[in-house]
Amino acid sequence: MLAYPTSFAEVQRVVRPSDILACWTYHLQTVSPEVDALVQKLYADILGPFWWPESKHIEDGYRSLPFPFKEVTLPPFRFVQKWDMNRLAAYMGTWSGSQRFRKETGRDPIGEIRDDLAAAWGDPDQEREVAWTLFLRLGMITGTKP
Repeated sequence: MLAYPTSFAEVQRVVRPSDILACWTYHLQTVSPEVDALVQKLYADILGPFWWPESKHIEDGYRSLPFPFKEVTLPPFRFVQKWDMNRLAAYMGTWSGSQRFRKETGRDPIGEIRDDLAAAWGDPDQEREVAWTLFLRLGMITGTKP
């Protein structure tokens, strides 16, 4: 997670004018309306209290962070993979909210939706397209160094 404003001050210190800073993140993946609804249930309803407050910056694509650079606008980017259900479940188990849930409750958060996920997915070995929108903030460094 970006530690602003300290990080931004360091960027201003070490780069040259006209250099570009790229900050990027991604949030929830999409698969299908049925699977996406279960992912949203896991993310918000089950893991909601286990996310760090700074997660809001990821949710909004870093738009809530101050960004003291001349912003460069880009079209949206998508990252797409072919995964089976177990790979998706394993990935969601790596989320920081999932890890905190597991540590604090002793339960597997994915287990809370696994049966419904299997029903929505169908054949668990069937690979499906899993896609994320990448959120980018590009900024041109302007001015002189402090």
